[in-house]
Amino acid sequence: MTSAPAHPLASDMFPRSAVASISGIGGFAGAMGGVLFQRVTGRILDANGNDYTPIFFVCGLAYVTAWSMIQILAPTLAPARLKELP
Repeated sequence: MTSAPAHPLASDMFPRSAVASISGIGGFAGAMGGVLFQRVTGRILDANGNDYTPIFFVCGLAYVTAWSMIQILAPTLAPARLKELP
């Protein structure tokens, strides 16, 4: 799964000074999600006799789930207002 559609969200929603941090946090979360997905996939395949049907089902719902999360967490996609640190 590519994250290209999500890259503009950081620069559209956060101030210039926070974009690199937000992108880094998102990259880390994506990498950890990949690690967890691989481990869970292995356990599912071991448990059900190497049937990939549940894995394909989850992969098919990935973009719909991501879109839903964006709509729930930022329904208007308005820029964030961050307080300046002293």
